[in-house]
Amino acid sequence: MAKKRAKALSPADEHEQNGPADGRSDLRDSIQAALRKTLAKQEGAPTLLTNKEALARAGGIALPSLCLRYLFHQDTLPLGRILTLSGLFRSNKTALAFEISSWIMQHQGLGWYNNAEERDSPGMRSAIFRHDEELINSMQILECSTQEQWQGSVTHQLNTIMNATKGVMIVPGVSIVDSIAAAPPKGEAANFIKDKGGAGARGFATIALLNSNWLTQITHRVNDGPFLLLLIQHSSEKPAEGLYGQPIRTQKGGMEVGFAKTMALEMTRVKDLKETDSGGGALINIECTKNSLGPTKRHIRVNCRWWWEEDPDGGDPKQQYVWDWHEASMSLLLSMETMPGRSATWKKLKEICDLHGESRQRVWSKALGIPSSSPVSYREAMEVLEYDHPELLPPIYNLFHISRQPILLPGADLAQIWNGTVGIPDVAPPLPYRREPILGAGFADEE
Repeated sequence: MAKKRAKALSPADEHEQNGPADGRSDLRDSIQAALRKTLAKQEGAPTLLTNKEALARAGGIALPSLCLRYLFHQDTLPLGRILTLSGLFRSNKTALAFEISSWIMQHQGLGWYNNAEERDSPGMRSAIFRHDEELINSMQILECSTQEQWQGSVTHQLNTIMNATKGVMIVPGVSIVDSIAAAPPKGEAANFIKDKGGAGARGFATIALLNSNWLTQITHRVNDGPFLLLLIQHSSEKPAEGLYGQPIRTQKGGMEVGFAKTMALEMTRVKDLKETDSGGGALINIECTKNSLGPTKRHIRVNCRWWWEEDPDGGDPKQQYVWDWHEASMSLLLSMETMPGRSATWKKLKEICDLHGESRQRVWSKALGIPSSSPVSYREAMEVLEYDHPELLPPIYNLFHISRQPILLPGADLAQIWNGTVGIPDVAPPLPYRREPILGAGFADEE
């Protein structure tokens, strides 16, 4: 399918773009306008963007909590991108992939889970989707035993979204590949079974080469529409070199993945949370190791928690699974008080929202209407800030250098974001995401 034609600008538009008219700039503007007009007539021509249009491509769906905006260095998750999630064993990569996909699907979107490891966790997925039948049924599960199967599936999913929208990009899509180095090429799989009965060395070099060839073709297609490609990569860790060397992590799947992705998140399981009668969990460190839209190396720590609730109708207990973003956001804000080199940041933050941390992860704030006599949990305090006092968020964004972008609302057209029709509101619109279920007993007090 050919790329859409470039939009032709009149010389007057070019003048508005490039400044006031004069003898020298008139010629420059005329050349620009002529080039745009020529490209607009050519099928298959490259997409020509002004700087303003290129900046608008960073717009997307609203990130659901402040810590994520801090991590990504902006308040939206852009579409038309490739995002990788990498980490060692038990770092909850698949769980985060389902969490991110739920944000897109709550914008009336579609999801696909290309399972190349054949160890699906439908109970966990349903729990992350809050047992919402609309969300659960909006994601299709594909069992892929070869590399060609998941690559072909993703290509078909992308083409389906692009062809169905026909220029009106109101149905976003998200495709998860778990994981990109798990399934062997079809030919190698057959040879292993035929010649060695399934034994023998894995062809990782061939896997990486085929991934590189495929990504070279698919990346430009992804960039053209309301689509997020989530690639899960397993990391391996080499021992530290030298006395003060740090362990070196590498990701499987090929070097081309590093060039194709816009953002990369590296995940580490810091510790398991204390088991209670309600359930358990883990503290996960998430570091942004690549960000084409802002600085890298920002990181956050977030608790993911799971527990089971009795069914009031007498059925089997239902698992609940929560990424506690709001708790992580308040923890991030309060950490400024003791973080080296952040004394000025903490002083300004106190002026904005007057935070006072207490023991047992409690906080109070006059600015948020939380009295010192009745401090609340980190999570509850952040919900007050996010939902009841959104006017305080823009100065916090400025403090943390969080870029504000046009926000795609559920049912809206992403094309209007990309062409600059939708501006940046003074105060972000209410978050479209469902509130998290109430945590099981004992979770809120854990240090």
